[in-house]
Amino acid sequence: MPTVATDKLANALISKGLLKPEQVKQAQRLAQSERRSLEQVLMMRKMVEAGDLYNIISDLIGVPFVDLNSYIIDSKILKLLTPEMARKFQ
Repeated sequence: MPTVATDKLANALISKGLLKPEQVKQAQRLAQSERRSLEQVLMMRKMVEAGDLYNIISDLIGVPFVDLNSYIIDSKILKLLTPEMARKFQ
């Protein structure tokens, strides 16, 4: 059964024109049958681009999306991360 958050995501995907209602319903059914989140199904099945999904989610939760791939991280900061932290948050 979709959650309120899943319904908001589904509605946003439709209203932004990224998916049609029947595509969202199909993805929701797959998510339920595969015991995955809607986001996971959308990404795994390449139904939406990752950047589009991230931007919609950031809008829904009110937190700006920042693509860290466009930043160069100082090596001093990287040394602060333990191997366990790096694996956990890849």
